[in-house]
Parts: sequence; C-alpha cells; structure tokens
Amino acid sequence: MVFNITHVRSDGVKDVFQMPNSLIEFYADSADAKAALERAKKSNPKKRLELEAVPLGKAFALTQGVNGMSTAVPTRLLFSSTAVADEGDAGVPKPLRDGMRSAGPFPLFFVQQLASPGAMPFFLSREDLAATWLKSGRTQEALETAEVEVLDLRILAASAIQDEVGYFKKMLFIPPRSTVQLQKELATAQQQGVEVRENMLAAKAVVDAQKYRAAIATASHVENPDTPPALMSESSPVAS
Repeated sequence: MVFNITHVRSDGVKDVFQMPNSLIEFYADSADAKAALERAKKSNPKKRLELEAVPLGKAFALTQGVNGMSTAVPTRLLFSSTAVADEGDAGVPKPLRDGMRSAGPFPLFFVQQLASPGAMPFFLSREDLAATWLKSGRTQEALETAEVEVLDLRILAASAIQDEVGYFKKMLFIPPRSTVQLQKELATAQQQGVEVRENMLAAKAVVDAQKYRAAIATASHVENPDTPPALMSESSPVAS
C-alpha cells in the first residue's frame, strides 16, 4: 500500500488533493505521507484533509502509464525519502540511469535466502528485510555476509512484461510495518466515520418524522377547526 492526500468536502465526498506543484503524489513511506499531510494542512487550514491508502500496483500504473492507465493531472510516486537518499539509483542499471531520472527511483530490496520455489519477497526497506531475516531464524552475522540486491520497481515491471515463466506471479511486495500500522489506523478511522454518519442520519430521520407528524396534525386542525391540535408527540410522557 501507498498513501495519497484527499480533500473531504462538506457532503462527505472525497476528492484527490493536488499539491502546490499541481501534482497528485503517492507516498510509499508512512512518515513521508504524514509529513506531507501536515504541510498540506498548514497551507490549507480551512480544508479537511486526510490520508487514503491505495494499492502500490495501482499507484505505479497511474504514474507510469501502465496498461493505458492515466489521470487528468500529473501524478508522482515517491518511495521512502530515507531509502532514496541512501540508495540513489543503485537499483537501475548504469546504462539506463540517465533516461530514467524523470521519475523515481523506486528501490526494492531482495535476498535470495528468503525466497522459496513459490515466492520471491521484495522489501521497501532494508530494515524490514532484516527483521524478516531474523524472524526466519537466521542470524545477524549471516545477514551481514548475505548479498542483498537493490532493484528498481520499474526494472521488475519491465521484466514482468516479458515474463514467460511465471516469474512475476512469484513476486511479493512486503509493505513496511509502519505502512501496515497506518493502513489499520485509516481503516479504523473510516469505519468510525461511517458509524458517526449513520447515527447522524438516523437522528435526522427521527427529527424529520416528528416534523412530518406535526405538520400533518396542524394541517388536519386547519381543515377541522373543532379538532384540537396535537400538543405532544406519540412518545412524549403524559403528565399525571
């Protein structure tokens, strides 16, 4: 999953928020996404802005025009600013770097020892690769001598297009733990928001029904002046 910023209108409808550079940005790192949200809120204090989770594959397809996917405004996918600063273009073959600098880089991390015949896990950070390595029962010393490969997502995508042996089907993109946590937080907040809206709609329905009954009673009294108007709703307590 990656994250983008949305503008929640007064009617509850969400619009994708464009940054000051007129771009729609997708953030692969939760800390980067939260920082961007705070900057956007400071620049737009009257707007209700929130983060929204989007599948990595969809964001990549939109930003790279894969399978003809596109948006009306320019988009940009941003991997972890820390990983990008540390790795640079390491995941892109040197002959291709000049031609691929208009976007990315999108560094992914892979180590052969964590692969299996049916799965090839790619990590978005070295830290998460290391955590999975240790969780698998391997040692830190062994990791230090293992060959961790850095590959750019665009290179993997290009390989998948020419895939003839099911290579791409084995790829698993492992989200950082912080991404999973933020996704859960957003899902919880969204569910709570739905419940609040449902409660508000239910309360409004009760009020509307009471107003409707009162209007009917008033209209009936106008047509039949000898009939006293209703002074209380059906649910009002009767004074003893």
